[in-house]
Amino acid sequence: MIKNARDYGAVGDGIANDTKALNNALLGGGTVVVPPGVYLTGTLYLESNTTLIIESGAVIRAIRGMENYNAVNFCPQNRDSKAEVQNGCHLITAVETENIRIEGGGIIDGNYGAWEWKMHSFQPCYYPQPADRNGQLIFICECRNFSMTGVHLMNSTYWTLFLHGCENVRLSDLNIESPHLVLNTDGIDIDCCCDVVINNCIIRTGDDCIAVRGNPTPLKNKRDCKNICVSNCILSSAYANAIRVGVGEGYIHDCNFSNIIVDGAKVGINLVAKFGSSQNNGTCITDLTFSDFRMDVKRPFMIELDDYYGNVPYKSKNTFEHIDFNNFRIRGYLSSFIFGNGAGIIRDINFNNVKMLAGGNGREPGVDEHGLWCVDSTEAVFDITSSAEVNFINCSIGFEADERPSGWEYDVRSIDSVDINMINCNFVKCKVK
Repeated sequence: MIKNARDYGAVGDGIANDTKALNNALLGGGTVVVPPGVYLTGTLYLESNTTLIIESGAVIRAIRGMENYNAVNFCPQNRDSKAEVQNGCHLITAVETENIRIEGGGIIDGNYGAWEWKMHSFQPCYYPQPADRNGQLIFICECRNFSMTGVHLMNSTYWTLFLHGCENVRLSDLNIESPHLVLNTDGIDIDCCCDVVINNCIIRTGDDCIAVRGNPTPLKNKRDCKNICVSNCILSSAYANAIRVGVGEGYIHDCNFSNIIVDGAKVGINLVAKFGSSQNNGTCITDLTFSDFRMDVKRPFMIELDDYYGNVPYKSKNTFEHIDFNNFRIRGYLSSFIFGNGAGIIRDINFNNVKMLAGGNGREPGVDEHGLWCVDSTEAVFDITSSAEVNFINCSIGFEADERPSGWEYDVRSIDSVDINMINCNFVKCKVK
């Protein structure tokens, strides 16, 4: 059965509140078509066996006012966050359902301009004022067989698309644009999901473009985050990571990222076990492959058991291992870090056919001339601490300047590490001990 949202009372004039009409159309599942128009709405609830078609020229836009949205406790898996100033409300949600499709050439708009923002106290970004911004724009939790194709997602006030504890997910041909000066505006967050394919997406965000996470705590059915394939995407982040893997206290493994262009980010690829002051070990990360990347970023690689900038008091005792980086062409400006902590394990990290063009001057302070934070650099293009079996094979480092800047004292430097190997590389200055 095909249902037209207009037949259920949706107006689509950008003024009327269409929340009730759209949910009436979605009731009972089936195929729901949203024709051209601007539909102001609060939370839309997707039941099993629903196909939501947002036609070209149609805009589903978030309305202001928490009374239009789900309660924070509408499902036990949902969370708000005082630390990140979000209220746990969502524009579209599906929980414990199956066979959900969102498709079409239309727009899902978080309408961040309807909220008021203030400059962060020490970072060149904005926070909401008053502190009531919506949470994840789209929240899909413990669902099976979810797909989204061809939709434009824009103007989220927080994470754009969050999939938590889902199985068999297909995301393709998405265009995701989030505000570049608003904190926490991630593109796609995949948390404790399995069998996920992301393909042919353009993601331009303020925060992380793609985050693969391991936080099973809120879920009814705990699971690893595994079998994730991301390919043929263009990514850029205004102040964070193009790809981040980690956080939580679960297990992330068997993920493949290929044919990716990163045309701007503070960090190209970030692997991190834990944030914050909790006494858990963070997330274990193994068996990842990154292949065929082109990156123009400030810091190409940040591999860290503990968040380097988070003053983590309890060291992670977890493990990162069996991680491969193949066929990279990079322009970077800050040191790439591989930071163990002496408690956990980082080992079997392989860089194969990585061609690095280093700009910058080597050592840099933690804040740049624009106020961007966490951009410090050392004298080493690759700086390695407390790690083992880090292999560079057929790799090269060149410099943008006519002559090597004196600030780049080392191509590779390692401290308290073992088995740092360089095979058929052009590295000139190395310090391995």
